[in-house]
Amino acid sequence: MHQGGTLIIIPSPGIGDIMWRLPHIRAIAQQEGPITLLTRSRTKAKEWLVHDPAVRDVFYAEPSELGRVFWDVLKRRFSKSWVLHKSFSYALVPFCARVPERVGLGFGRQALTLTTKNVMPIAMKKQHLLQQLDALLHLHGLSYKPSDRYPTLTNAAKEAIQTQFSAFPRPWICFGIGGSEPYKKWPIQHFIELGTEITAHHPSTLFLCGGPAEASEAHQIQLEIQRNGGNAQTVTHLTIEQAFAFISEINLYIGNDTSLFNIAASYEIPTLGLFGATPPLTYTKSIYALECPKKGLRGPEAMKEISSSLVYNTLQQQKWLSF
Repeated sequence: MHQGGTLIIIPSPGIGDIMWRLPHIRAIAQQEGPITLLTRSRTKAKEWLVHDPAVRDVFYAEPSELGRVFWDVLKRRFSKSWVLHKSFSYALVPFCARVPERVGLGFGRQALTLTTKNVMPIAMKKQHLLQQLDALLHLHGLSYKPSDRYPTLTNAAKEAIQTQFSAFPRPWICFGIGGSEPYKKWPIQHFIELGTEITAHHPSTLFLCGGPAEASEAHQIQLEIQRNGGNAQTVTHLTIEQAFAFISEINLYIGNDTSLFNIAASYEIPTLGLFGATPPLTYTKSIYALECPKKGLRGPEAMKEISSSLVYNTLQQQKWLSF
């Protein structure tokens, strides 16, 4: 068990949530040395973030486990903590463990757990979290470079991708068909229609990407595109490290608000995100956030309303299919 140094707390449940904060993690580590990250298991940070030079260690705690993790934090004797989240309960952990210096956004009761007075003004409470985090770094004299968004890739993962995919002709187009929740997913039929249109008019390799849970959907989309005279490859078998390496090599991402979306955006790859169920993300210039054209719709109905023709026309307008 590592002792001392800086603890960063991010109690958000997804890989994308850590991806958003990667520049902030690196900015803090640049100033204070490699950090230890406390997060939740669904981020799978132990599988991909531990290779980053800015990260010394990763450990998990769910909301129901904060009593146990308090003892872990106490034993590790951190000198400083950053809570990159609005949580009060997680901010209590370094407070109760008597971490000497404690930083956070400071909204509401969280301010009571911090030692710093450099917290967010109440006027920023309704701003997007990323704007709040950028402002927090600025308050503490820290900044980051655009390249700080790029996740670290292992040589083994890069070699695995070259071995498996180098024979496929470019450009590589990725359809991100997965989603942490069903309401965030674009209809399968829309992916079929768009894939048929793209492969008919734009020589390329189309990859249908997701995790093992999306294998059946990917195969269904593949078969229907083939029946329509097109072609597509399924990619649902990669490890997390390999998925990062694969996405870093694609030329265009189209699809749902998923971890793959955030990986593509982090590498500044042209990224068209479909947002009918969640607020649009635009934290890099490479993102085009396509929202439901009918205001007031939410969830699956909003996603369904984003037609394949609307997506195709948007890609044409952005000149993202002119490889």
